[in-house]
Amino acid sequence: MGYLRFGAGFVALLCFWAVSLPDSYSREHGLVHIMRLLGVENPEELDSQIVEQLSVYMEHPVRINSATAARLTESGLFTQYQAASVIDYRERNGDILSFAELACVDGFSESAAEILCPFISLESYAQAGRSSSGKGYGTNILTMRSSGRIKGPVADYAYGLKYHSSPGGSVELGIACSRPYSAKDHIPRTGSFYLAGYGRKRLGKIIIGDFNLRYGQGLSLWSGFRTSGFSYPQSFSMRPSGISPCRSFNGENAFRGIAADFNAGRFTIAASLASGGLYKLMYGKKGQKLTLMPAVNAGWTGRSFQISLTFCGETAELSAGMSGKPFDQALVSADCRGNIRGVNIFGEAAFEFVRSAPRALAGAALRICGDLEAGLVCRYTEKEYGITAGGSFSTGKRIRLKGREGFGSSVARHSGMFSIDAVRFTVPKYGAEGESCQLKMRLDYNLQISSSVAIALRVSERLRTEGETNRTDIRCDTEYSSGKWMASVRFNALFCKDFAFLSYIEGGYRAGIVAVWLRAGVFRADSWQDRIYSYERDAPGNFNVPAYYGRGCWEAFTIGIRPAKWVKIHLRVSSTQYPFASGPTKRLPQSEMKLQAVFDI
Repeated sequence: MGYLRFGAGFVALLCFWAVSLPDSYSREHGLVHIMRLLGVENPEELDSQIVEQLSVYMEHPVRINSATAARLTESGLFTQYQAASVIDYRERNGDILSFAELACVDGFSESAAEILCPFISLESYAQAGRSSSGKGYGTNILTMRSSGRIKGPVADYAYGLKYHSSPGGSVELGIACSRPYSAKDHIPRTGSFYLAGYGRKRLGKIIIGDFNLRYGQGLSLWSGFRTSGFSYPQSFSMRPSGISPCRSFNGENAFRGIAADFNAGRFTIAASLASGGLYKLMYGKKGQKLTLMPAVNAGWTGRSFQISLTFCGETAELSAGMSGKPFDQALVSADCRGNIRGVNIFGEAAFEFVRSAPRALAGAALRICGDLEAGLVCRYTEKEYGITAGGSFSTGKRIRLKGREGFGSSVARHSGMFSIDAVRFTVPKYGAEGESCQLKMRLDYNLQISSSVAIALRVSERLRTEGETNRTDIRCDTEYSSGKWMASVRFNALFCKDFAFLSYIEGGYRAGIVAVWLRAGVFRADSWQDRIYSYERDAPGNFNVPAYYGRGCWEAFTIGIRPAKWVKIHLRVSSTQYPFASGPTKRLPQSEMKLQAVFDI
């Protein structure tokens, strides 16, 4: 416990340092903007890699007045049509100088501009009416993080290092490495690297190293991040971004090789060649087979419609030669998305040749009236087929939030979402011996009582024909925010194999260069089937959603400060104890301290 006492002293030193420095840390941090962008109601539904990447854009926003179309699309914030529309508007009218002006650009709206606001910058290098296109900007960002953990009698540590450099608008370099808990030695066990070059005419980008491929709706190629559930209608459709560098501490889900894309008017051609098994082989995993993984995508973007064709495959093991069948996997797909008379449609059809397995997905989302939106998705694979329907609503007068200004400073008094998902599994799953069915239903309701007080209620039900036949989850959050001071209380009850619950209270303060949070809670879940997930506040780019199981309590203290424009420091100290546990549910207590520093050189 010595390092925890050190952490407490370090926190006191940081607080003293913070209050003695000028007010320069005004940019708000949190997951609420990422959740709104993706159409997700709760942070527990997010993926760690999407949080890591979008957190980077919150700290270093995409400069849309100088970025190329390739940079806009790879961010995942813009569709291909929106990126082309931004470039065309800049060339005709000059830089976009306000979010109200962005809302008037073809392909955007006031709500779209409001959602993008935390992730983009309107910084301009040109006179009014002129464009900043071609003006490069340089960044050098170094991120270091470390953590120590005591779990029962065992002590362990982890660390990570990431460096990102973009000396101009045409070149970018990134390298990262990390050592996870339970590693057998002290050297890094995971990591990523890339070198990217960007063009402004025919060449979109070329990347050597680790990269993500995100095409269509994920039936053929989709690496990196994606959401894990269906919430608001805008989350029913995936956001394809094509080729993008892997900017993660952990590059395990990315491809390693070379990739490039090219533009010819409304047409885009992208190609890549990666090597399967190379990642694990380079980090000391013996016995990994090496394969080649080629991929090609050709797309066309119209005024309100875009389509593309994708081929990807994986060859047989290189050491075995190319005799016999050349591909162990070979897949081709066609996808489309667009808007027809106010209805957003999207879909993809794919076929895997080696196993003769078809896949298909199609859906639509539309605004029915006012602030009522609805969506529908149908999907089919060789393992399952199902349908999802849902909608979102908001009504009542707009209430201005205390301590907020500009876009996003007001919300409707009543808002929420509802969804139903029915699926049939054609292969054994969740303990079933044969085919089985599952039905999920969910309702979220948010009430903004005043400018500083809100209540959020979520009720979900899961029914299965096999295994644990029903799972009822009820959650209520009461939140208070006065701008600088924040507090929240949660109670979560769950009925599955047995009764389980989790409850916590959290308080926070954010002003100037310092943000401080303190949380304490209790939980009871005697069975693993009754576990409850809860998002835990952490440093930007770190995603922490532990499963609470057993009978215990926990406390967590998090502080973030920005003593200068070029450095940000985050510290988290937490402890989980099991004083109420007995018998088979007894678990080992755990204490942990995490420290992260980001230097913008």
